[in-house]
Amino acid sequence: MSKGKSVIRPIAFKPLGGRLSAGGERYGSTPVLASRPPSLMTLYGKWDKIEGLRHSKKFLGAIGACFPNKINRLSRRQVRYAIAAITGHFGTGSMLIKMGIIDDPTCRACNEDVESMEHLLCDCDVLARKRLDLLEVAYPQPEDYCASNLKGSLKLFRVSGIQGRGEHKRS
Repeated sequence: MSKGKSVIRPIAFKPLGGRLSAGGERYGSTPVLASRPPSLMTLYGKWDKIEGLRHSKKFLGAIGACFPNKINRLSRRQVRYAIAAITGHFGTGSMLIKMGIIDDPTCRACNEDVESMEHLLCDCDVLARKRLDLLEVAYPQPEDYCASNLKGSLKLFRVSGIQGRGEHKRS
């Protein structure tokens, strides 16, 4: 145990009998310690072996170490946008076409390429000036988002009109 930090272990309740009280609660429920979660090293080892998750691996691999410290300083809405952007689960054309919501995944900003989160964050020519103003890099790599201010990165969504799923507007 480290200095000044306590460890919280999950507890599961296992009912011992089938009898119910007047309030609908089971008699005889006793707390049972749940199995210990796997170590971070075990999770990182499995993460590399999982197939797919191309976008998540690219951005979380680059952002992983610094992300928890930065995300704690954000509002709930900002956290939602940050996680959606980093994992690729954002209302972009490429995501919405997979869901069968739209027919044309073309980028709304440049009308040239498929609108994916990676395209919007790193490659879109129309958004290059806004990325340069906010992040000081016109065509950033995923690693550049770790070094940049996360709130500045999220401003890119607001100033460019990038909207998430449920807020996605097509003409």
